Amino acid sequence: MASIVVASFYSVYPFYHGGQRRIFFLSRELSRDHAVTVVALARGGPLRYSAFAPNLTVIRVPAEQDYAKMEERRIREEDFPFNATYVQHWTHCRLYQSILRERLRSGSLAILEQPYSLPAVRDALDGRDVPILYNAHNVETVQMAILKRPERVMPLIRSAEQAAVAESVAIAACTGIDRDGFVSDHAAPPGKIAVIENGVDCAAVPRLTADQRREMRCRLGLGERLTALFGGSQYSPNIAAVECILSAATHLPDITFLVVGTVCNFAGFRRTLPGNVLMLGQLNEAEKWLAYVASDLALNLVVSGSGSNVKMFEYAAAGLPILSTEFGARGTGLRPGEHYYETTTADLAERLGALARFGRDTLSAVGLAARTLVEQTSDWRVIGERYRALAADLIAGGR
Repeated sequence: MASIVVASFYSVYPFYHGGQRRIFFLSRELSRDHAVTVVALARGGPLRYSAFAPNLTVIRVPAEQDYAKMEERRIREEDFPFNATYVQHWTHCRLYQSILRERLRSGSLAILEQPYSLPAVRDALDGRDVPILYNAHNVETVQMAILKRPERVMPLIRSAEQAAVAESVAIAACTGIDRDGFVSDHAAPPGKIAVIENGVDCAAVPRLTADQRREMRCRLGLGERLTALFGGSQYSPNIAAVECILSAATHLPDITFLVVGTVCNFAGFRRTLPGNVLMLGQLNEAEKWLAYVASDLALNLVVSGSGSNVKMFEYAAAGLPILSTEFGARGTGLRPGEHYYETTTADLAERLGALARFGRDTLSAVGLAARTLVEQTSDWRVIGERYRALAADLIAGGR
């Protein structure tokens, strides 16, 4: 059984955003054929080895205090993002580097989950000819520009991504849009890039009886009100989406809006919000899924970003009818009018008002169609088959 080592410069579990889910579930799929170790850099807390499956180990390695303090200070005083700090000062993460080096000593394949980990992986390999797969969650130069990172860090971002593209033997991109971006922006050979989409763990979605769902809605104080949900991490496209929801909510007093995830932590939302908006904050996985299945409708008002929105796959797996922008549905395979309802941010209040008049049965038919599609095409097990085949080819080619 070959050994695969996955390098991530941020923690993988528990989940706070889609990138962590992509790392975890694709690693889980690889562990069906290989011994997989995810070495993840954490900020604070203990060193922890966790076995999530017979052949899947996640090692949570805390950064040294001097590194963590430097990273925090640069964010606070210089608006210098943590990815740029890591690519410059990864040698300060001494414990992480020693564990990465020890694990890669017997590795048959190294996987970069972010381009910023390439120098650390290169050092840990110490000249051994082990193939490197770059599992690209985004086109980083696009993503960082959208996040309005300081101009002085963009050369670092571009250089890190260019090196990851050049030195990897293969790239797994989330979408065809990202694949084309690597070709045009970094001159990556098209044949080097496989599209391995984002997905969802369909088995994790609870199936509630009508009585259980009614009880859950009662506990949330929803009653019979139409309830629309948005989930996301604290990330500027999600923040903009919530602002759009808050604006619409003032015109739709008969609809309750639930917002879940770390996006609720944004300081700008510490103001008086419309009374029909409930900020539920970060929920654990079980609580999150219960909030999903207790809702009537899911929203995705994202209009910028790279990669794809994992929330769309989760909404669909929960059987929720979805109201999304065209951009929000990119890379999902979901078709407007068949698997989701389409809107623009400007038309949100009008479109929501119209959907509220459809009735739950009409809405649920679209949600069911979306759930059927993602169960067939977007479950991590389905997507994992192609990822496993890609890894197997790279390991065989590296022998």
